[in-house]
Amino acid sequence: MRRSAGEQIKNLLYRKLQTISEDLLEGKGQLDSEQMASLERLMQLVKMHEAAPPPRKRWPIIAIFGFILLTLSFLLFCRVPKTEIEMELEVSGISFELPARQAMTDIMELSALGVSGLKTIRIPRSKGREIQPLSRADDSIRLSPDQDGKACGTITLATLAVQEGTRISVQAAKNFQQYRLAVKEENLTIRVNVHGSVNIALSDTLAEKHHFESPKSILLHADTNEVDIDLTPPESSTLRLHPQLSATHLSFSRIDEYMDANRTVVRRASTILSGVLYFNALNDRKRLLRSGEILQFNQSVGELRTLQMQNRKIVLTFQGVVRGMCTGSGENLRSIMPTYLDWFKERHGLALLWGATIYFFGLFLGALRWLGIKP
Repeated sequence: MRRSAGEQIKNLLYRKLQTISEDLLEGKGQLDSEQMASLERLMQLVKMHEAAPPPRKRWPIIAIFGFILLTLSFLLFCRVPKTEIEMELEVSGISFELPARQAMTDIMELSALGVSGLKTIRIPRSKGREIQPLSRADDSIRLSPDQDGKACGTITLATLAVQEGTRISVQAAKNFQQYRLAVKEENLTIRVNVHGSVNIALSDTLAEKHHFESPKSILLHADTNEVDIDLTPPESSTLRLHPQLSATHLSFSRIDEYMDANRTVVRRASTILSGVLYFNALNDRKRLLRSGEILQFNQSVGELRTLQMQNRKIVLTFQGVVRGMCTGSGENLRSIMPTYLDWFKERHGLALLWGATIYFFGLFLGALRWLGIKP
């Protein structure tokens, strides 16, 4: 507004000077004191307009500051939708899903084996016995070597291959060296190789001794429900699942149920004993996991590189991509996914440094100009 008024006064002064100059050159008049006074007043006004500082436009500075504040807020508080991680954990239990058909276990030498949730059990002929096919609902079997016999028996669980979409759960017993492998798959067939003297107990019956003079296979056909396989390794030995096992939907929690006279209490508990979480996208930044800390994912896809069962715990390493990684539960649920600032700092640290320097320098200059201080 003030600049346009100054331009109008300049134009008025120019027109008057032009008119007076033309009249003087053509001899049509002369410059009197009144005209000179008018011209001087106009010139004073022009000088005053030029000397007066233009009004400060504050909205560009406010707009830039607001935009940068929103950008920094986004980088600080918004989290990346997915990230690649590695984990080295000791847990008492884990469950996961297999995204494709694959061999889940290698051959396992066992000191005892129990299987429940079976539809049929086929025991091969042993010394003095015939083949014993059994067909009973919810059948179970337990095998253990006969320690009293001269030919101590052996029990070997053959390689177990499962279908796509099978849900697997591995749990360690609290008070003794035993692990439960729960497999949820229809029409699963389990083959157990036996040799020598072996005690076999079916359902709730007492164990009977069978002597297999040559290696034989016991075939176990699962029911449509979940099959529980109880594995007891020989003393001081380690059981392993197949290495580099593709896995999705990892879970490190269990459901504990407590009953009293009036009600049943159900709660979700963590199975994590200890571990380290590595963020691959953040130059392998690590986060320690405490015992009992609840860790959950909205989605997890990756590879169980190793899974070992030893010393009444499960030791595993996992690498994969996860979404919605959180710790805690209920009102204390907290996301530990990296923020965009974390990601940008690790991937483009130099660009972030230069950008922050330019931003704060520009903010400083803008503040000086806003206060009317010339730098």
